Amino acid sequence: MAPPRRRRFLDQCDDLEAKRAEEAKVIDQYSQLPLDDSPELAEATAERRTALMNEWNDYFGLVLQEDPGSIWIDLCMDLDCAKDRCRAFLRRFVVDSVHTVPALGPEEQERKQAVTSANTLLNVWRCLIAKADDTVLREKRKRDPANKNKWRLKFMDHANRRGNGPVFEVSKWIFGAGATELGLCTTLGVEKIEATKEDLIVIAHTVWERPEAVPCAPKVRLAFLAMLLLAGIGGFRPKTLVHFPFRQIEVAVVRDPRDRSKTKLAVTFRVKIIKKRRSSRGTHAEWIKFTVFFVPVPSICLASLVTALAIKADAFEPSVDSVHTLLARPNLEGVDYLPLKWKDEMLDARILPLDYRTYQNLWHRACIAAGLRNDPRLYVLRVGAGVLADVLRNYVMSNTSNVFQKSYQAEHIRVNLLRVRFQDMYPDKAMWDPQLEVAMRTMSLKRDPNAPVAPSEEDLQQLHQRKDVSELRGRIESMKAANKDRRTWNSVFMKHKNLLQYLSRLVVKKKRQEYFDRVDRLRALGRSTTEGTASAPVSQVTSARLCHGGEALNEVVRYIRSDSRSNGETKEANYGDQEQWLRLLYAYLTNLPVVAKREEDSDDDMITVLPPGRPQDHVRPICLLCTTSFYSRDSLTTHCKKIHIHNGSFREAFPCPECRRRRNPDHLITDVSSWCSHIERVHDKKNAPLLQKFQKSAIAGTKVCCPFCGLAVSPLGSGSHKLSHVQDGAASAIFSSPFSCLACCNGQDRGPVIDGCSAWNAHVLSVHSDELCDWSVEAQPEGKKRSVCLLCGLSLASRTTLTVHCKKIHIKNGNFDVPFPCPECRRCGNPDHLITCPSSWSNHAESVHGIENAPSLRTEPTPGKRQSCCPFCGLYLSCGGAYPHYRSHVRAGKASSIFSTPFACQICIKNKQDGDVNQTAIIDGCSAWDAHVFSVHSENARIWTVGIPPVGRKRRREPEEGKPTPELQCLLCDDSLPRRGVWTHFMKKHLPHLKFQTVSCLSCVRHQGDELLEPPVRMAGIDAWNEHVKSVHGDVARYFTATRPSFSLAEPSDSSEMNVVGNKKRRMMKRAKSTAVLKSPPTTSINADGVDGEGQDFPARESEDDAQTRGMCGEKRSNLSITSPFLPEIDDNGNLQQATVTSGYSDPPHTSKPLAAKGMHLIDPRLIDMEDGT
Repeated sequence: MAPPRRRRFLDQCDDLEAKRAEEAKVIDQYSQLPLDDSPELAEATAERRTALMNEWNDYFGLVLQEDPGSIWIDLCMDLDCAKDRCRAFLRRFVVDSVHTVPALGPEEQERKQAVTSANTLLNVWRCLIAKADDTVLREKRKRDPANKNKWRLKFMDHANRRGNGPVFEVSKWIFGAGATELGLCTTLGVEKIEATKEDLIVIAHTVWERPEAVPCAPKVRLAFLAMLLLAGIGGFRPKTLVHFPFRQIEVAVVRDPRDRSKTKLAVTFRVKIIKKRRSSRGTHAEWIKFTVFFVPVPSICLASLVTALAIKADAFEPSVDSVHTLLARPNLEGVDYLPLKWKDEMLDARILPLDYRTYQNLWHRACIAAGLRNDPRLYVLRVGAGVLADVLRNYVMSNTSNVFQKSYQAEHIRVNLLRVRFQDMYPDKAMWDPQLEVAMRTMSLKRDPNAPVAPSEEDLQQLHQRKDVSELRGRIESMKAANKDRRTWNSVFMKHKNLLQYLSRLVVKKKRQEYFDRVDRLRALGRSTTEGTASAPVSQVTSARLCHGGEALNEVVRYIRSDSRSNGETKEANYGDQEQWLRLLYAYLTNLPVVAKREEDSDDDMITVLPPGRPQDHVRPICLLCTTSFYSRDSLTTHCKKIHIHNGSFREAFPCPECRRRRNPDHLITDVSSWCSHIERVHDKKNAPLLQKFQKSAIAGTKVCCPFCGLAVSPLGSGSHKLSHVQDGAASAIFSSPFSCLACCNGQDRGPVIDGCSAWNAHVLSVHSDELCDWSVEAQPEGKKRSVCLLCGLSLASRTTLTVHCKKIHIKNGNFDVPFPCPECRRCGNPDHLITCPSSWSNHAESVHGIENAPSLRTEPTPGKRQSCCPFCGLYLSCGGAYPHYRSHVRAGKASSIFSTPFACQICIKNKQDGDVNQTAIIDGCSAWDAHVFSVHSENARIWTVGIPPVGRKRRREPEEGKPTPELQCLLCDDSLPRRGVWTHFMKKHLPHLKFQTVSCLSCVRHQGDELLEPPVRMAGIDAWNEHVKSVHGDVARYFTATRPSFSLAEPSDSSEMNVVGNKKRRMMKRAKSTAVLKSPPTTSINADGVDGEGQDFPARESEDDAQTRGMCGEKRSNLSITSPFLPEIDDNGNLQQATVTSGYSDPPHTSKPLAAKGMHLIDPRLIDMEDGT
């Protein structure tokens, strides 16, 4: 017996009334939300239709002052007046498309019509019909549902055999009488051609071999080649390839099925299908996945391009820093597939970062540089992909066979019709030339590499002389001269740049057409075309700036040219070829100097892809890493720091490329120091960058100059910096080749050359026994164990480097992420020991696994040592290094990152752990921290507070609200400064030039107003200036009086730095004064002849008038000339203070000739008695 029928809506319902009421509410809700019968549109299509409808409304609403919506109602009623108005709008749409564009003729401009094809106008009509049916007529159908079919418009093409109605009649007019009236083209305006596989290889080679014609950065060049290959093999639309993210690429290591001892890289692409048929949505996949492997043809190896870009971007997780690491590190063990993951932050990053405009521009430049006769569109790549089988082609290109035959079939068919007809009668294949048959369909067969690719210098000069270009350039120069902000004239600058680019393209197009017409005629006549066929040169500076790469790019091109398989020969793939090709690509991306080594008897000439090489006697400095010339060594230095040096050093050691160019023995370059010293010693001093030009100031100041790299490092960080060079002791890379001691340099001269660790230690003991005694390097004692990080297995030279490694790699924010069992105990089979913090790890490793393997990560006090705990991270440090460590947390003051989020006081936490339950503190901000320190840790308030000056230091007085700080305007410039800074400004900026130049007082000029009654007085020399200031500006004379002693000590130096006395030297003199009072040092008297009591020479006293002229303020002035840069200190009555003269005081650091060397004692002018002059 059959089971009873299940009643879906009644079996599970007990209350029908409640269910009926619930469904009634649902029906009411749906009645408020009517169905949308509009088709699904792409965003660009919807925007296009909206823009056209806005133009329709403007035409009828503003021009004809008619209701735009009534036209569509009348058109549904098939009224002739509506059709006439539609034709009038379409005519005006074409007529108003005429606009002015730059031209090469004498008029410099011409009028050009934008709409030239009847298909374009027909597409406009199609968009208007669809938009009207979706807006105006939809509302009409809602108001009149009984006649809704009447108020509906559907587009009909002019070729529809069953077409009728007003829409069809207007479409037929567009392709008939309308096209004739408006001069529109009714046929296809361009020839449909395809980009064959031979064309792809030619264009790829051109991008590598002619970088001056296709200028772009290394990353952009590889991304363009990858997009070119993707479009060529699958016909993918540009929209699917631009901004291609890492998420859509998967790199994996797979085992080779032919030889299971080898592995290969497999790169899988996921390309999104766009413009998918509506009927297949929801049933077909949205992505196309395909995998590529390494192929032994460099120009088409898509996997190598993507892999090199990923290594350069540091996108792999874990990180991959070199090609060798990527190929050698993965361990498949017992599996055949290992996916290499991306970092989380790199998933949405763009591995192919090109937009459509850049992609199209590079394609255009590559086709021109390849010498193609025509300028094909990117469309030819999609047409060329039609060689795929029908089923696969329709799936990949998301089209049907009918669509492909209609839109993507090239005019030049793929077969020889004569061969198809008669091949069965004459089966000899050689008779039909199949290779020539294929070549006739390629664009590269008809190319001429000698065709012009850029305007010549004469053409560019003519373009710059045009009226429109000169006008824009004049506007830019005037705005620059007025010191206007770049944002105000950036639009004019871009208009000038775009105009020159557009005109240059017109010039190249015209010259190429003339070139092909001329050479075709000469060749047809059997004459030579050698003269005048060279392409326009591109400046070496521009190409080097845009191409980068340099020698690495040359090596890439040399590898492509030397590889025989690129010319069509077949050969089994070699795994070593992949690593070599990847190394070249990575070196090109990272600007590494790579030069292939030549054999002594090799006849292979150097291949240079940049413009012709430099002569040997070239006077300009040259970067020997990338062969770029510069105007000075300073610009060479800037280039090396920006392009080749990363974090103060090279990425890896490399052989000198210039030695390889000259076929000399290899010289290994390990760091910047060895590179500079080698270039100066072997390859001319002018080619060595000045990477140590600041070391003199480093030695003279508080910092120490590193003798290995020349960097200025603080004494506290010199130890860790030294270990970065010699962490392996005598086996360090720095000692593998001779180098110069950069601490011995004098200006631009090199120091002594050191060869080996023993020579370095001897040099340190003999020359730098005082300042660099800690820089000696001990050889690794025989039998001494190296420190090993038990967390990751890395071998290190010492415990210090082990500690630095752990803090940098394993510890974050002063602690481990989570507790963990000791990994070394597990390896040894011992019981698990739980590690909870860095301190427990250090204690356990030292007690169980050896002290050499224990990093110094103490967060607990070491027994028997006096240590201080950091309140921010909890580390225990020695008292001598506690304060610098504490300042490292709050170096930015209130803006330090420690105050960005609430944190706990680590000392209070430790006290709580010891039993004091009251010590709990969560700090939120700098003010809360200061309050906590004053309330809980008052004994350390002097050094732990942030933003509060120590006791006894004067705080800067803040101006009262509404009362700005009074300022004084300078007499020699337009600067206005506070009174306390006027004298320093005058001494630093103007005083050194009074002796050598004539000046005018700007204050006197300002008082005369716009109309100068008298010409400004020119004063030469400090005496004239002092007299003028004293007589005219007596109220501010104390700020602008120039004294001769001050001038002699403030003469401008070569570095244009003024020797101005600051507050620090004033404090030094005050301390010297107090010291003199306590120790009662001997005094020195000076007679009128300039000889002291002991017979030592002293500058004679000047005249009283000069002394009064040099007086600084007040009416009572000193008549003594004292050789000191310090200002006298004056009391309220204008008298100089009395004190005792000190002897044995150190010379001012800025004096050119030390006074103490003559047996003289420096005399502080504030210590002079006005009565007797002693």
